[in-house]
This record gives sequence, C-alpha cells and structure tokens, in this order.
Amino acid sequence: MRYSITLILLLLGFVTKAQQDTLIVHFAIDNADIRPGDKTFLDSLSLHQTAVKLIGHTDNSSGDAHNNGLSVQRAHAVRDYLHSKGWPDSLFLDVDGFGSSRPLNDNSSAGKKSLNRRVEIIIQRSHPPALEDMFRDTTTLVGKNIVLPNANFYAGRHVLLPQSYKVIQQLLVVMRKHPTLCIEIQGYVCCSSDGFDGFDDDTHAPDLSVQRARFVYDFLVSQGIKKNRMTYKGFGSSNKIFPEEKDEIQAAANRRVEIRIVSFGASR
Repeated sequence: MRYSITLILLLLGFVTKAQQDTLIVHFAIDNADIRPGDKTFLDSLSLHQTAVKLIGHTDNSSGDAHNNGLSVQRAHAVRDYLHSKGWPDSLFLDVDGFGSSRPLNDNSSAGKKSLNRRVEIIIQRSHPPALEDMFRDTTTLVGKNIVLPNANFYAGRHVLLPQSYKVIQQLLVVMRKHPTLCIEIQGYVCCSSDGFDGFDDDTHAPDLSVQRARFVYDFLVSQGIKKNRMTYKGFGSSNKIFPEEKDEIQAAANRRVEIRIVSFGASR
C-alpha cells in the first residue's frame, strides 16, 4: 500500500463540531479473526477522534451463552488490532458484546446472517485539522499523498458535492501561501475493480477519475494558480480507501481526489 499522510478522516461528511459515526467490520461464521480486507479498512482509519466504542454482535446460529462470548471476542479482536496500530487505550470508551440480541435483520438467509456477524465501531471525532496545518513540516511532505477530506463527487460524475467546495478553497489558500509547492492531482472512482476507470456521465467516456482530477486542476487554474505547478492524473479504482464498498458512505469516500506533493521549497 502506498504511503499516505493520514488525512483521510474517514471522509464521512465531517462538520466543525464533534461528530459520531458508526463503521462496521464483518466476520466469518463462528469466528473472531479479522479478515485481510477488513484489516486494510482498519489501517485506513485516523486518530482524529475523542472516544471509540466497540460493540460486537453475532447471528442467531448458536445459543445465547456462546453468542455472548463470541461477540465480546470480536470486539476485543478489533480493539487489539487497533491498539497494535498505535491507538492508545485511552481512546476506547467501551468494548462489549451483545450476542445475537441486536440483529440488523431477521437472520432469515445466509446473506442476512453475514451482516449480523459484526463489530460496530462507534467513533466520536474532534474537529479535523485544517488543511493548511498539514503543510507546516515541509521537509517530510515531498513524495507523499494527501487525501483531501470531503472532496467527494456525485456518482458517475466529475462534479463535486456542494459540501466539498470548501476543501478545494482551502487547497487554493495553501497553494497561494506556498508559491513553491508543486502537486499532482489524483482522481479516483468507486465501485469497480482491478483499477478500471469509471464511465463519466458528463463526458460520455470511460475517464471519470481523470475528469475528477481535472476538475480540481481547472478550478485552481481559474483562480490564478500557474499551470506549471500542477499536473493531474486519473487512477481509476486503484488504491481504494475501502477495498470493497459495503454501503454508500464507503462508496462516496472512494469517489475522491488526492494530491501528491511533487516538490515543496521554502515559503515566503
């Protein structure tokens, strides 16, 4: 996996005050081992939160005593994995399990049961750092990627969601403040595999990730940023934040733009 500055902030529509979100990790039948894809997902989470609750659940395949114990094991497995990645004990407000007593559905099929075998990661986040704050240490940035938080697009289009314009305005401020900063703007799509690009409903061509990167590029050029400081490129469905999108929130997070720091000299 490529190295990224963890500005992901989960890309879930953050506001300027503390906010709570629920994310989910799923498990195999009668098992508390975290699967490789879910480890990748957990690796993508940042530490910009004030408290975390981990609540384990099972399907109804076994008795209450077994399910209660298994749900707690699953919650502790997620806690232990996040702890191994540097999450301090002080972040975990609660680690518990409820067996099969709080299902998402009626367990009437194998697919429904698979959704009930889960750990809910309930996260309370503090105010995310301003984009400008990420550019204080210029010596460590060159060659690294920054995910623009909340820079997300309508499905099938290279048009930003209304709430996403704020972050590219912040990027404009950064580009103006640091006139030696040169970047590559990288576009991505969701809901595809093997790195394939998406079909752009606006251009009627399979170049959706390219057009998303170009959208940000064109905005910066229109605001007076010199073209020789920027390039843009599409990466299709490669390097996903969520390798297998389980819901619209995760799909929206993958419809994003990152910037790669090409060079960064001294500021004025």
